[in-house]
Amino acid sequence: DEFAFGYCSSLGPEIRLLSVKHIGKRAFTDCTNLRKVSIGFMTGIGEWAFGGCRSLTIYAPRDSSAEGYAYRHDIDFVATRR
Repeated sequence: DEFAFGYCSSLGPEIRLLSVKHIGKRAFTDCTNLRKVSIGFMTGIGEWAFGGCRSLTIYAPRDSSAEGYAYRHDIDFVATRR
C-alpha cells in the first residue's frame, strides 16, 4: 500500500520482496537505512516508492519493472536471474 513503510528509519539495511506483485506509491519513502532491496519479477512499482533512499541498490531481473524504476529514479541497479 501507499506509505506502508514510509519514514521507517529502522528498516534495513536489506529487504527481499521476492513474491510481491506490486509496491505502492511511496511505500518505502525516506527509509534512510535501506541499502539493498531484492525484488522478484513484479507487475509494477508506484512512483517514488523508494524516494529519499539515498544509498539504495535494487537487485531484480533484467527488463523488469524494477529495472525501469531504478533507471527513471537514478538508483543503482544489479540484474539478477528471473
